[in-house]
Amino acid sequence: MLHQCDDIWIFCYFCLSGETVDFCGPSGGYEYQSNSTKYLTLLVGGMSCQPAVQIVREIMANPKDHTIVSLLLCAAKPADIPYRQELQKYTLLDKRVKTSFTVCEVDCDDWEGGEGYIDANLLSNALPSHEESSHRVLVSGGPRLVMGVLQGLRVLGYSSEKIFVYGQFGVQQIRAVYGKYAKLAQHRENHIINGYYS
Repeated sequence: MLHQCDDIWIFCYFCLSGETVDFCGPSGGYEYQSNSTKYLTLLVGGMSCQPAVQIVREIMANPKDHTIVSLLLCAAKPADIPYRQELQKYTLLDKRVKTSFTVCEVDCDDWEGGEGYIDANLLSNALPSHEESSHRVLVSGGPRLVMGVLQGLRVLGYSSEKIFVYGQFGVQQIRAVYGKYAKLAQHRENHIINGYYS
């Protein structure tokens, strides 16, 4: 099993033309199920948005999925926002999807999105109440973004059980903010309440 980027590069370098290679990963991701929650919030940074974009695409492909999804994406500059046109198109076409963008540095005159990191102030305007039982929050990004988002969610009263962090250090990041005995979200929803998983 190859774990290092260098190992993968070396392996691919010695492959012959026409050979195929199977890749899997990232492992341990959130397993989205249609109508598994009433509200789903995706808080992502830059190119770490791929898991969130895949979920949005899955919801858009299923008109019977009534999940209301909000995606908040933070990038360095407006030009660095991946999938921007696709995500804006979904927002225009379907009331189930809401997208917001924020950047760390505005380098153009026509920027209409947010400015700054995803923090408690920005989250308070973008999320359903922390008391909403059928709400899940998925976080994907670099360590600084993830820790800032988790601290903001904790300040706003969101339970660690409602939050899933993509990446190999997600559990450690949640416990660093919520405490070492914090209850963790499941990667799959198992209990249905009022037509939605809770």
